[in-house]
Parts: sequence; C-alpha cells; structure tokens
Amino acid sequence: MIVNPDESRERMTYDGDGLRRRKQTASGVTTYVWDGGDYLGEVF
Repeated sequence: MIVNPDESRERMTYDGDGLRRRKQTASGVTTYVWDGGDYLGEVF
C-alpha cells in the first residue's frame, strides 16, 4: 500500500511475472489487461 502526501491511499496487485494487474484507490479500481507480456489496456 502506498500512502501519498495528501494521505490518500493506493493498493497495487502484481502477478508472478511482476506485471501490475490491479490498482485500487479511493476513486475506484483499475484492472490492467495483458496478453502474455504485451500490455493491452485498462478496465475501470
């Protein structure tokens, strides 16, 4: 978990290959879509 200077918090989830899969903030959740090692996009 990351605590920003404004006290907001972010939580990131990574897979076994070190690729970010998910980011959670106060404003919502972002899911990162990968095809192997190729980044395809984000789903909000």
